Amino acid sequence: MAVRRALTGILMTIWTFISMVIIPLSTLRALENGITLGGVELKIRLFMLNVGLIFILGLIAMMLTAFSYSFRGKTDAFITMAKYGVVAYYEWVWATGVRKMEVLMHGEIVHVGIDLGVWIIIVIIGSLLTGFLKSVYKYLEAKKKEEEKEKEEEGEEKRKEEEEEELEKWLEEE
Repeated sequence: MAVRRALTGILMTIWTFISMVIIPLSTLRALENGITLGGVELKIRLFMLNVGLIFILGLIAMMLTAFSYSFRGKTDAFITMAKYGVVAYYEWVWATGVRKMEVLMHGEIVHVGIDLGVWIIIVIIGSLLTGFLKSVYKYLEAKKKEEEKEKEEEGEEKRKEEEEEELEKWLEEE
């Protein structure tokens, strides 16, 4: 079980970095350099996108993913919520980055920036709500396991006390 969790953690950590940093930024770089689409050269420029912040947030999310697979219990719940908070901020950075965007096609410049406004707020609230629900679930699960462990320990202590009392009675009889 521990080996499976460790391997899953390694894969998810790597995938987090690939999906949050490598794929989006390499795609963006290719679009900035220009691609040919249907025989027409197309270039896209984003002026307000903070690429450095996207890279840093991807690294932080990657580390939090690794930590969430390293720890269990209440710590895992906290790390999960922090990870979804980072993802929500990451989404906000992208949303502000596409506000001023240009497409160069046929030598013409088309301003296609978009303000996502309410839609990005809905996405961010969805991310935060998902993180909150997952972290509450993990917290309650950890709390339940702790309570079961305490009950089990109390039962063992009670059983030992009863055995000691029986042994004392038996010794007194002899």
